[in-house]
This record gives sequence, C-alpha cells and structure tokens, in this order.
Amino acid sequence: MLFDEVTYSTDAALSPLKDLIRQLVSVSFDGPIFYVILLIIACFICFEGYGIYKMALALIGFFVGYTFSHSILLSFNLTNEEMLIGQTVIGLILGALAWLFVRAGIFIAAYHLAQRHLAASIVLMIAKELDVNDTTFMIFSGIASVIVAMLIAFLSVKAERLVIVVVTAVIGGFACVEYLRQIMTVFPYDMSFMLNAPEALWTLGKIFLAAAGVGIQGVKKRG
Repeated sequence: MLFDEVTYSTDAALSPLKDLIRQLVSVSFDGPIFYVILLIIACFICFEGYGIYKMALALIGFFVGYTFSHSILLSFNLTNEEMLIGQTVIGLILGALAWLFVRAGIFIAAYHLAQRHLAASIVLMIAKELDVNDTTFMIFSGIASVIVAMLIAFLSVKAERLVIVVVTAVIGGFACVEYLRQIMTVFPYDMSFMLNAPEALWTLGKIFLAAAGVGIQGVKKRG
C-alpha cells in the first residue's frame, strides 16, 4: 500500500516533466513562455544576425537538425525520452558543424530558408501550370523542393557576407511575426481582430521586418 502511494506520488511529480518531454519531442513549442523566448531569439537574430553570425548559424543549425530528425526517428519506435536525446544529439551535431564551418552553417541556414519558404512557392506555381494530381504533386513537390533548396543553398555559399545578413534577417523576421501570432492566441485580452487580419497583411509584416533586419545589419556591418 505504501509502495503504491509512493509510486503514485512519484508519477504525479514527474507528470509535468513527462509532458514537457512529450512537447519537446513533438517539436510543438506551445505556451506563452515558449512563444516569448522564441520571439526574443527571432528578433535578436533578425537585427543582430551578422554581428553574432556564428551563434546565429549554430542556433539555426541546431533547430534544423532537431526538427528535421523528428520525422526520421519516428520510424524507430523510440520512447519520448530516447527521441528527445536523439533529436538533441543530431541538433547539436548540426549546430557544432555550423559553428565550426561557416560555409556549412550558411548552407544549412540557406537550405532551411529556401526549402521552407521559397521552394514550396516555386514548386506550387509549377505544379499548377502542369495541372498534376494530388499523388503526383506530393512526389513532385518533395523532390523538386529539395532540388530547388539545394541549388539556392549551394549558390548562397558563394556570397558569404550578403547571405548571412539576408538569411538571418529573413528567418528572424519571418519567425518574429509567426511567434507574435502565437502569443496573440494565448493573450489574456481578445486579439481576434488582429488574428483575423488578411494573410497578405501578415506576409507584408514578415517582409517589412526582414527588410528592416537587412538594412540595420547592413548599416552595422559598414560601420
């Protein structure tokens, strides 16, 4: 009886930790604390990316490795704890690679940016012109997105300074807007009037922040 009570109290005490691990593993950074921390990091990278480019590239490298490895590790039927360790190790490897070898960091960051924001749009436009069915589109979009992103990433390595400024400003600026939207969903006051704004307005906000980041970093770099 006493053993059962101790086990129950231990499980109850560990429950928040298990929930946190589950959340981290699923790459679902939900909650106001996560949103505020990530918003601050995104703003810092947007406007200070070149000044701290090695740290920024390392953070992006870690994030890419951590998130991309999630879908790969799912096929191994690992526990949440093992998934967390695996994703963290892969993230640290890519982060260290980006820190030690700047061009590798630029490649990783440029690939992430291109694959997530640019390649998908380009592929979608091509697919619409070809009028392909859903199955063909999934295969075509997956392969084509990787090819486009790889091409952009390889070209990016050739212009280190400019790419560092642009990539950190765009990734940081876009992320700022996304995390701001997430914060609004848990804000204690009704923010639906802003959340329901046209998507084009949010996109303009991302572009404005990215452009501001490029401009500010460019001025600091020349100074």
